[in-house]
Amino acid sequence: MSEPNSLKEEPRWLFRFRRDFSACLLRLKLPMEPLVIAVSGGADSVALVHFLAKECPYPLILAHYNHGLRGQESNTDSQFVSDLAYTLQSQFPNRIHLAIGSPVEPLLQQSGNLEANARNARYEWLIRVAKDWKSKVVLTAHHANDQAETVLFHILRGTGPSGLKGIAPKRKLDPTITLVRPLLEFLPETLRRYLNHFGQEYRQDSTNQQNHFTRNRLRNEIIPQLSMIMGRSVSSSLVGLAWHARNLHRRERSRIRSWISHHAVFDGPDQVTLPVAELNHLGPYGAMAVLEQITILFQWPRGTLARTHYKSFWTMISKGLKTLSLPNGISCCLQMEKQTLILKRHLDRSNDNT
Repeated sequence: MSEPNSLKEEPRWLFRFRRDFSACLLRLKLPMEPLVIAVSGGADSVALVHFLAKECPYPLILAHYNHGLRGQESNTDSQFVSDLAYTLQSQFPNRIHLAIGSPVEPLLQQSGNLEANARNARYEWLIRVAKDWKSKVVLTAHHANDQAETVLFHILRGTGPSGLKGIAPKRKLDPTITLVRPLLEFLPETLRRYLNHFGQEYRQDSTNQQNHFTRNRLRNEIIPQLSMIMGRSVSSSLVGLAWHARNLHRRERSRIRSWISHHAVFDGPDQVTLPVAELNHLGPYGAMAVLEQITILFQWPRGTLARTHYKSFWTMISKGLKTLSLPNGISCCLQMEKQTLILKRHLDRSNDNT
């Protein structure tokens, strides 16, 4: 019987992977407390669990959500994650825990977009798991190809600079729970190589090969073809683009927030007054960034604010239009005599139950 790979001298690629992944975890500043990990059973989430079990001293909660959309295949995934947890529990006593959930109402019987319903149900459940375990973070295994697909999808759909940031390494799931994606810089080939080195099995999701989904086609056909044409990994290039765009956006956000602190007058919880001359001096992209940051500071809903709305905001400023109505009850009113612009949100109190 040959010697297991895990007992041999550590290869250089594995040393680099461990070094880079450990550095990534340090940058993300994970709290010293139980970590909830969303585990599908696929190679990416299994690699994340395997690495953290070996390298991280905190309790790990393997959280698997069975959407019930692929029949027996979904149930087999759940059993695989249960078996994985059991195996890791024997290797790391008192550190590995398991949580398995499923929709209260079958997703196929719910109205609306199936993919959105599945995603919302999964994240709502993950938030509950995190709160049950008094954890402030939920980790997911989104990797470099996911980042590349997102950036390319935004480019093809037509995006501004903000869309080039791709998937954020962190975002809030609710006021107390943060979603963290530590694998965004790592290619799936590296993750599978890591698992193969340790002889760790994983599951394959058959729906990932169905190219009638736009993202699947980008992943399975377009990006590989582009990589072949360019003679190098297009995924790595797109991940690099996202990294640079995020850093530039961070600097621009800092500049705009400094501008807001010096020039904006907050007249209440949902109203701010801005100087028109200073907005004009910022130019179109700066002025549109002010609108974006104001909505973030006020925590106004931004999902329906599209590029055309931001352009209309600049048109109003540059051409001196008196009023502008934006989605979500947001309005702009130009006070010509004072050369100021009032930006406010009108709440529908009849629907406000808070």
